Amino acid sequence: PGSAKVVLSRGRGAKTVFNGRRAVIGRRLGGGWAAVTPEGSQSAVKWRNGHWSEEQDDAPVAEQDDAPVTFEEAPLGWLPQDLIVRILKALPTPDTCSALQAARALAAYARGHGALCPFTECHLRDGVPAGLGVRPSRQLAFARYLGEARAQLRSLHVEHGTNEVDVVRWLLQECDTSALARAVIDSAKAPFGQMNTALEPTGLIDLTIRAPVLPQNRCGPFTEGVRPTIARTISGALAQHCPALTSLTFMKMAEDLPRLASITSLRRLEAAFLEVDDVNYLVKELPNLTHFIVHAGDRTALAYERLDLESTSLQSIDISASAKALSFERVNCPALREIVCGGNGAYGNGLALLVPNDGGGGFVRWEPDEVLRPGHPYDPGALCLFGTCWNDQEVPSPIEIPSACVVTWKQWGGWCVHATTSTTQGEVAKAYEEGRAAWGY
Repeated sequence: PGSAKVVLSRGRGAKTVFNGRRAVIGRRLGGGWAAVTPEGSQSAVKWRNGHWSEEQDDAPVAEQDDAPVTFEEAPLGWLPQDLIVRILKALPTPDTCSALQAARALAAYARGHGALCPFTECHLRDGVPAGLGVRPSRQLAFARYLGEARAQLRSLHVEHGTNEVDVVRWLLQECDTSALARAVIDSAKAPFGQMNTALEPTGLIDLTIRAPVLPQNRCGPFTEGVRPTIARTISGALAQHCPALTSLTFMKMAEDLPRLASITSLRRLEAAFLEVDDVNYLVKELPNLTHFIVHAGDRTALAYERLDLESTSLQSIDISASAKALSFERVNCPALREIVCGGNGAYGNGLALLVPNDGGGGFVRWEPDEVLRPGHPYDPGALCLFGTCWNDQEVPSPIEIPSACVVTWKQWGGWCVHATTSTTQGEVAKAYEEGRAAWGY
């Protein structure tokens, strides 16, 4: 009372003038009646519950007479049921929640089952706009609702602790994931993530005390509901239940690589690894993989290692955020169009630029900011030559890449330098100096 905004409707007689006008609910009068104050009126009007539609407190108020009708004001009640569900499914989860909260006539759709369930996204993570089922304290309940409703999911984004893995496995088992195309899995090292922590009285765990009280594990019902035939790992469960999965992101460490490699529908993969052999294995085994983003599993993983890539489908690989001096032994990828590397310098990675070593034969690595150094073998008209060496103790060696492939170095200041096999050393040096100047270096 005093804060809930509504849109008045179905008024008769003298109250007809208030139909379609926003109002604020005041004192409840009983029997479903309440005193509401319409905008532009100084006095309250007796209005019956059910003759308005609830509106979010932060909903925008239209000031122009010709303002477009919002989704909450649209007369959806006369539309066919399947069409209303199709409209709700086309909205992001927070918008679907807002629509269900705004129009009481649509409240029944929140209890939909299977094809009638209006939700096609599952977001159990931090930072989601508040709404029915997505605020932190409602995430486990929302997961239970999606599973029981056999929701037809198209996207999944879950942040979970080590003791909350069964929530994800149960969702993949119970929901209709035949059309699930995108999944983002963030596995924390702590036993409990925000799904359990948010249900604590403070929503926080005090780690400053000697024996902190950990959240109560409320994932028991999910664990009990997982069938023995469901794969124990998330990669295995995805391979078992998601035949249309095309984009997968493991924010932490990729696990169960054989099952992950069996998801042949994948076109985009982002994950962290401990061994370069794991990266090479997935690139070779995934026949439709076009975009691959590689991270290091820890601070020392992948450092100074060499990738040996072989793929007929790979179009882009990004190792810029992986590890120091990670480079390539071989790139046998005829469809490759992009290699994204870390910045030039001692802490960079990816491909290095090479120039002939006039003094001792072979090649030496060069960096664009060294072109003015006396005796540096720099030829502004010569084409770029790419090599695999980032370790000064090794002899640099050239590497072949497709002529259409663009090599990008992400510099530490946030700017980039691009080059291909048809780019001259002078053009790279110019781009490097322009970038430094633009960013104040």
